[in-house]
Amino acid sequence: MSTEPDIDTLNEEIERLRQKNAELLNESKKAKARTSELESALQAANGKLMDLELNKPVEAMLKDLFIVSPRLARMELEEHYQFVLGEDGKIQMQDKQGKPVEVQLDDEEAIRPAQFTAKDIESALVKTGKFDRILIGSRASGGGAVGVKSGSGYTPKPAVANEPKPASPFGLR
Repeated sequence: MSTEPDIDTLNEEIERLRQKNAELLNESKKAKARTSELESALQAANGKLMDLELNKPVEAMLKDLFIVSPRLARMELEEHYQFVLGEDGKIQMQDKQGKPVEVQLDDEEAIRPAQFTAKDIESALVKTGKFDRILIGSRASGGGAVGVKSGSGYTPKPAVANEPKPASPFGLR
């Protein structure tokens, strides 16, 4: 009859293990739910960070460089280039293969990676010739010719008030 107490003891042990298993499963579900909640919060924060650190500055830069809306300009650019945040937190312009776009400005001798400046981006885009139709051209507004005084503008000839008007050839007034 020693088997009956052993069976009762084993049944109690099994029941205790089942309760512990249910408790651990419940804790696991709570941990997974918390992890999922934190991951969604992290994704939302990363989205806001990308918007503030990358998308808005790129949009502002494109607004100054193109005659079309920044959204359309970015769609055109993304066929050939991409803007990414570098490890240093600075915006970089890369080609579709992930290589930094290189520029050589007129006043420089060396070729270097393009920085996130209007001058560098415009230089890189003009060099390709693919964006000439939507890039803003020269912002020159004239008036810089030699001998022209600043702000002179158009000055009409003064009308002579005392000069008699010629008579009408038909004799009518």
